[in-house]
Amino acid sequence: MLVTGGAAGIAVSVARLGIARDWDVVVLSDDRASVGTSVRVNLTNTDEVNEALESVLHAGRVTRLVNSVHPDLSARLEGRWSEDNERIHQQSVQLAVQCARAVLPGMTSSGFGRIVSVSAGATPGKERRTAYAPSEPHSRMMDRTWALELGHHGVSVHAIKPGPVAIDLHLAANARASSLTHATAQKVVTLRRGSYEDDVPTPELLCADATALVTRQVLYACGGLRVRLSSV
Repeated sequence: MLVTGGAAGIAVSVARLGIARDWDVVVLSDDRASVGTSVRVNLTNTDEVNEALESVLHAGRVTRLVNSVHPDLSARLEGRWSEDNERIHQQSVQLAVQCARAVLPGMTSSGFGRIVSVSAGATPGKERRTAYAPSEPHSRMMDRTWALELGHHGVSVHAIKPGPVAIDLHLAANARASSLTHATAQKVVTLRRGSYEDDVPTPELLCADATALVTRQVLYACGGLRVRLSSV
């Protein structure tokens, strides 16, 4: 299993559960990961990422890919639009494409593959998400397209949209004292923020061997927040 962003946040727990299933877990991250085989790389540098992927694949094929890089999404229209948008697009879209292209030959030759994208669940729209907004539709369309293109190879593709999860990045972008954070919390049906453990079983399940007939599922691990924000 190859996990991107696995040195922090939800991805750490994803890597741990992969190891518990006796999968060989490699983590690509800006920082050194505490679990699995850690490969430090600047995830916004295309050349460095390509070199890291070549090194990983030299050791063997990868049949499970979990993209779980979580860039800082908090940005307003009047903020540093160009800089923030470029960085977020690289981390949430371009990196996913790079990794998928690199591991795909091993998946197709094996007749088996799992690609899971763990990204922000801000699809209905949310304040302070201007820099991230253009990347979200790209990610959704990629998942749908890859599921259609790769299904006959035995490769399934999924997306997981965590809601308010108490990781450092979310807490930094959503101060407990802010009125926006309070308003969002009131819409969570379970009346609490999630934890790493709440969201983790979902990508682990979708990466399992027994989910061959399940593809292009979008799962919202958000405590029911999506129910309140979406129309029927």
